[in-house]
Amino acid sequence: MKRVFTKLTLALFVIVVYTNVTLAQICPGVTNLTATVSPYNTVTLNWTSPPQSEWPAEDIDYRFYNGGDWIGNGYNDAELSSWTTPVLAVGTHNLGVLVYYYNSSDLVCIADTVFVEATITELYTCPVVTNLYATINSDNTVVLNWTNPPQSEWPTENIGHRFYDVEDFLGVDYTGEISSWITPVLMSGTHNIGVQICYYNTGVCIHLSDIVFVEVEILENYYCPSVENLTATVNENNSVTLNWTIPDSSTWPSTCEGDLSFIFGVGEMQYGSSDIDDLTSWTSGVFPDGTYTFVVSIEYRNNIGHYVCSAQAYTTVTIGEIACPPVENLTATVNPDNTVTLNWTNPDSSTWPSDCQGNLNFDFYIEDYVGYDDTDNLTTWTSSVLSNGTHTLRVIVSYHDNNGIFICEAEANVIVTISGSFDCPSVANLTATVNPDNTVTLNWTNQEPPSNCVDTYYEFYLGATYLWDIDIDGLTSWTTDVLTNGTHTMSVVVYYYDTNLDLICSAITSTTVTISGSFDCPPVTDLNATINEDNTVTLTWTNPQLTEFPTGCTGNLDFEFYDGIYFIGYDETDDLNSWTTPVLSPGTRTLAVVVEYYDDSFNYICSAEANITVITTDIEDIKSSLFSAEIYPNPANDILNIVSDSEIISYEVYDAIGRLMLNNSNVSNTESLVNVSSLKHGIYMLRLNTEKGSGTFKLIIE
Repeated sequence: MKRVFTKLTLALFVIVVYTNVTLAQICPGVTNLTATVSPYNTVTLNWTSPPQSEWPAEDIDYRFYNGGDWIGNGYNDAELSSWTTPVLAVGTHNLGVLVYYYNSSDLVCIADTVFVEATITELYTCPVVTNLYATINSDNTVVLNWTNPPQSEWPTENIGHRFYDVEDFLGVDYTGEISSWITPVLMSGTHNIGVQICYYNTGVCIHLSDIVFVEVEILENYYCPSVENLTATVNENNSVTLNWTIPDSSTWPSTCEGDLSFIFGVGEMQYGSSDIDDLTSWTSGVFPDGTYTFVVSIEYRNNIGHYVCSAQAYTTVTIGEIACPPVENLTATVNPDNTVTLNWTNPDSSTWPSDCQGNLNFDFYIEDYVGYDDTDNLTTWTSSVLSNGTHTLRVIVSYHDNNGIFICEAEANVIVTISGSFDCPSVANLTATVNPDNTVTLNWTNQEPPSNCVDTYYEFYLGATYLWDIDIDGLTSWTTDVLTNGTHTMSVVVYYYDTNLDLICSAITSTTVTISGSFDCPPVTDLNATINEDNTVTLTWTNPQLTEFPTGCTGNLDFEFYDGIYFIGYDETDDLNSWTTPVLSPGTRTLAVVVEYYDDSFNYICSAEANITVITTDIEDIKSSLFSAEIYPNPANDILNIVSDSEIISYEVYDAIGRLMLNNSNVSNTESLVNVSSLKHGIYMLRLNTEKGSGTFKLIIE
């Protein structure tokens, strides 16, 4: 009982990145796995990978585990045969290597995880910096100097440094074996400034030393100079141009030699930034009428780019309303098939906003958003089939400049009442024929489709259980997999689509069939579901007894797993009785376990399904109480903003199966901009690493 993805837009959404999984596939794992414990409590795994001639796919990935916990990846490396873990705690660890085979983004199969045991017997302590002392500058920055441990004592090839004021993170430097660093500007008071060594290989911090502190006393506060003479000019298109003067360099912090950057905002919302050192002007996007407070924040950095201090300047401006004309003479005509055609006249170009020279877009709403067209001179549009009743149809015309920048928009609407007798035609003359192998063949005839239909699509159900779907126009017959004895309700749902592949309507026809043959295909029993904290669900069940297996099957079983109509995994373990889903989005889910029976030559015999309904709830956006952070916009499709109340060390973006897609290991700021335009639409996990802790955000890419 196999299923495929449909072209329907469904309310249910499950994180599944790999598709088109090949079933009953021989999937070789690693062999000769060994583990070597280093003096520094890391473990080096060595193995033999399957020869490429035995691969069932073109590409290979590795995943590494400590028991059930994921600890790392190795991507698309046919030659990989060794990997070193992070530092492990004292105790015995069961370390595993898992192999994924795939073509492009399509998963072919997953090998069994191979494990090896390693025991850590003693606690390892990393060497720390020595001879730490501090010098206070006139701008309340502090110069730290120290001595690093000799390289012969390092547990890794490379070192970096992290800096603290007691527990507050100040900065990080991974440029090499430095022995001096300058803090940002500190406020008056007593400060305990700390230096910590990060020992790392290939960008991964494996060991962290203890923090060594030195105490400094700041007597008076130092304030960075803000930009001067800040003015705001409202432009004809309701954008705002800010102009200012940069403070004289003699007033800058002593450690800043000209490395400046600027952040622009309205109230508490950031709207832009620039790292042009001598910038004195910036223009915003278009704003609706109202009064706004604009802020320009200037940031000073030292000669290696580290943050020193920042200051803000503010100005308030009032923006008037732009003349933004709606479409005119809007009318609505109800068609025989219950679609509605809208017609209108576009405003004369002399009434358009001054910056618009003909770049118009149109959005259509019937209660909710239903369509869009960017044809500049559009004057007509037809809806999909509407139900009987009264509807308000809205046309919103938006005006854009020659660069596609939004200027303004205006709405016109019309009310229409539909009272027609339009019916969505179902298939006719549906019959069900039981075949000798307990499959059922459905036959039907198709009726005349709606007038604006160009594509039909069929789905098949056993009671409420989805079986299959086919996108073949004019289909008149389909045969099920093997069904169990008993009386079954078989249904055919036909979907009709217009030229934009928008759904017009759908209709269902059902028939009843009784199977009483000697062929039976038992499902799993005692199916239970446990919802885990991370919104995965662990399924457990009891398999049928061998005496209950269909004739020809001596124990060769496969298992497939579904969330509604979506395939979410499979396993070829014959005696499997437990499986955990990927992370599921919140909502009511029908989870299915399909057991497939094969003969000794791996020929398919039949399959049977058991299902259970569960309700998952929202996952906490960030799994840490040590710090707070905000990401926006979310969903995103271009630039993602990250703002944290703690200094950000690094971030990684992973896809739904744990593959690293984006990362930055040297942020050293409380804010960061991430270009996510290269990511495909879907759900990702953003891991944010700060000096107060680490947390995970759920990120949606449109």
